[in-house]
Amino acid sequence: MIFSQIPLIARSLRRNRITALVLSVQMMVATACVANLTSLLMDRLSTLGLDTGMQENGLLVVEAEFIGDPARNPSAAIATDVETLHRTPGVSDVVAVGSLPLSGRNWTAGFTDRPIEGDQIEGITEVEPSVYAVSAPAVRLLGLELIAGRDLSPDAFVAMRSKDGYAGLHSAGEAVLSEAMARRIFPGGSAVGRFIYADARYPVRVVGVVRRLSRPVLRNHEDDGLSLMLPLVPDTNRVMYAIRESTGGAGIGANNAREVLFQLDPTRSIVSSTTFGELRSDYLRHDQIMAVVFLSATLALLLVTAIGVYGLSSFWVRRRYRQIAIRRALGARRVDVMVYFLIENLMLAAASTLIGTAAAMGINLLVAKHYEVARLGPSYLLAGALVVILLGQVAAFVPAWRGARQGR
Repeated sequence: MIFSQIPLIARSLRRNRITALVLSVQMMVATACVANLTSLLMDRLSTLGLDTGMQENGLLVVEAEFIGDPARNPSAAIATDVETLHRTPGVSDVVAVGSLPLSGRNWTAGFTDRPIEGDQIEGITEVEPSVYAVSAPAVRLLGLELIAGRDLSPDAFVAMRSKDGYAGLHSAGEAVLSEAMARRIFPGGSAVGRFIYADARYPVRVVGVVRRLSRPVLRNHEDDGLSLMLPLVPDTNRVMYAIRESTGGAGIGANNAREVLFQLDPTRSIVSSTTFGELRSDYLRHDQIMAVVFLSATLALLLVTAIGVYGLSSFWVRRRYRQIAIRRALGARRVDVMVYFLIENLMLAAASTLIGTAAAMGINLLVAKHYEVARLGPSYLLAGALVVILLGQVAAFVPAWRGARQGR
């Protein structure tokens, strides 16, 4: 019964080309836009839900800059700060760091799996991860999940030597890698106990691997976990302190940590004093705004599409009230009339979403040439088409129901 009506419906659509074309264009545009907007929205939501690898609760971050006399010997000032914060009630542990995930301060360096001799680069694996310089073993403090090996040795720490072009990098003897970094540079087996080579010359022994440690500045989902920690004590005028609050009691709090450092050196500049959760929110604020924009645009587009389909369907059905009455008089049931209009709408929607899917892929490829956006996956294309088809059926239901009531 249903399939027998398809040729009749096709002839009807050819006789009403203008209305059918307007409906088709509307659904086609909706499909193309919904698929791309959904992809962009999910990409932003994925970023907002990023796992940094750290235990973020109870982690404070204070960034300070030395001015005046302490700036002449930042190493001594940093050591005094760390020692004082260690003795402060409410502090479980503290470490001076050059950077932290999502902090925006990114130091990258090149590492290879073998030293390069002369021009022999064939078979060499090179990776450029983010480097975290820390003043003490930091896996436990940061709450990282150690999946192989151990943390950095207490006797492995050397000065960063920032004034000498960060030459401390060439003296670091140990490293803790993220799992992504370990897999990238040693894809064939375990990284623990093996050597990586800073600037393709200076050996660094891998002593541990953590599940995840994201970059200070996000690039793309594939590379956001490429990082490592080195036992390099920061000695720059601007430094960050990662402070783990004690559990089971009142923590020190970001403001109190700020005051402790001010008491040690009132001339210093406290750039920021915050929880890591607040630091995370500040870094991802743009992504939060864009997620709201994409969600609002998607919902608005679907609403406009639903209103347009409803309006055109109502107009189309009203024009055929006389035909409906004749069919009812000849014995057609209400359900037959409703099914007729819904199939008609479904045929239009299916053809429109097919073209809209192709248009969505074209738009995505065009945008990808100029901006860093993810390629549109089949799931988003299918979801966009199904949503538009379902929305069209829902919007056409009321006009079809009203039309079925004619000719009683």
